[in-house]
Amino acid sequence: MKHLINVFGSITGLLILALLIAVLTPMLREQTRVEPLGVPFRSPSIPAATPTPHYTPLPVQVSPVIPIPTSVVPSTPWPSPTPLPPVPTGRRPGFWTENLVFSSPRLVGQSLKDPFGQITWSPDGNQFAFSLFTGEFIRDEAGQPVWEVTQIALFHLSDGSLTPLVRGFLPNWSPDRRYIAYLMYPPSMLPLRLQIFDLQTKQVTEVASFMKEDVFPKFAWLSATELAFYKGEPLVFDTRVQQTRPLLTTDLLARANHSFPLEHITTAPANGVLALGSSREILLLKWNNGTAQFIRQIDEGLDHTYWALSPDGSLLAYVSALSRQVKIVGVYDSNIFVELPATGRGSPLVEGWSPDGTALLYLDFESLKIVNRDGSGLRQIAGEFGHVRWAPDGSRIIGVGSNGQLLEIAITRQQ
Repeated sequence: MKHLINVFGSITGLLILALLIAVLTPMLREQTRVEPLGVPFRSPSIPAATPTPHYTPLPVQVSPVIPIPTSVVPSTPWPSPTPLPPVPTGRRPGFWTENLVFSSPRLVGQSLKDPFGQITWSPDGNQFAFSLFTGEFIRDEAGQPVWEVTQIALFHLSDGSLTPLVRGFLPNWSPDRRYIAYLMYPPSMLPLRLQIFDLQTKQVTEVASFMKEDVFPKFAWLSATELAFYKGEPLVFDTRVQQTRPLLTTDLLARANHSFPLEHITTAPANGVLALGSSREILLLKWNNGTAQFIRQIDEGLDHTYWALSPDGSLLAYVSALSRQVKIVGVYDSNIFVELPATGRGSPLVEGWSPDGTALLYLDFESLKIVNRDGSGLRQIAGEFGHVRWAPDGSRIIGVGSNGQLLEIAITRQQ
C-alpha cells in the first residue's frame, strides 16, 4: 500500500509539472523568440529602440571605374538661373562651340603621370610643361608617404620627347617663353618655395618661401618679367631687378573696399588686365607699366581659385561663392552677365578659354564642358578629367585623367 501511494504521488507530481509547462510555454514564447542567425525578435508589446539618425548606416555607393571615353555623350538641357541664348543661325568665325568637332580622348606619351593635373603651354604651342611623377615620395617619420615627388618636365609635341627640368609642381609659363614659375617642397616639407626656372640660363631663382601658417600661394604672370603672388598681401616679383614689391598702391587699397585677403589671382598679360579675389569680393584692375589701376569691384566672392580672364581681358569667368555656379561677367561692362546652369553636386572648375576667347572650358562632377562666351552652345565634350588646357593654336586640348595620365582631345574647326 505504501508503495502504491509513492507511485501515485510521483504521477501526480509529473502531471502538475506538465500542467505548469503547458501554461508557461506560450507566455514565454510571446515575449521572446530567436530567429535564425541568433537575431533576437521582440514582441510587439515591447517597442524596438529607434536608431539615432547620426548612426543610421547609409548604403555604400561604389563608384564604377570610368574608362577613357570612346565617344562624346550628347549634351542634355539643364535648368539655368539665367536664360541662355540660342546659337545664331549664321556662321560666326572663331572657336565658337558650333564650329568645333572634338575627337575621343587618347593617351599622350607612355607611363607619364601628373598627380597635380595643371599643365601650362609654351606661348608658341610646340610644347607644354607639367608635373612629372618620379615614382618617389616624401615620407613622414613613420615611413608613410605624404607627398608625391615630381619634376617640372617639358613634353615636345614634334617627336614626343621629354625634358625634365627641375624638382617642383604646378608650373606656369611666362608670356615670353623664357621663364617657368612653380612650387617646390623640400624633403622636410617646409618651407614651401615659390621659384622661377630660367630656360635660357638654366638657373633657379627663389621668389618667396611659405610656412604652415601662410596661405597656400597662388601666382600668375602679369607680364614677361613680372610675377604676381600672394603672401600676406598681393605682391609682384620683377625678374629684371630680382626684387619684390606690393602690387597694390596705398591709394588703390584705400579705394578698394575689401575685407578679406585678396589671395586669388588671374591675369590676361597680353592686354594688361588682372583680377584679385577673395571669398567676399573681386577687384578688376588694369596693369599699366608696373602699376595697378582700378577698373571696378564685384561685391561677390569666389568659391575657389579656379577662375580665368579671357585672353583679351574683356571677360572674367569664375565660380560664385553664393550660387556655386559658373559666371561670366564683363570686366569693363557690368551689364554683361551670364550664369551657367548647375549640373549636380559639388562646385564646377573653370579651366580656361579658347585662344580667341570665344569659348570657355569648365569641369563639373559629370564631365568636361564647353560654352560660348555669350552662354550659347553649351556642350559636353568628354567624361572625367582632372584639369585641361587649350593649346595656343586651338588644335587640341591637353588634360589629365582621373588616374593622372595625360590625355589629348583633337579639335577640328569647321569653317
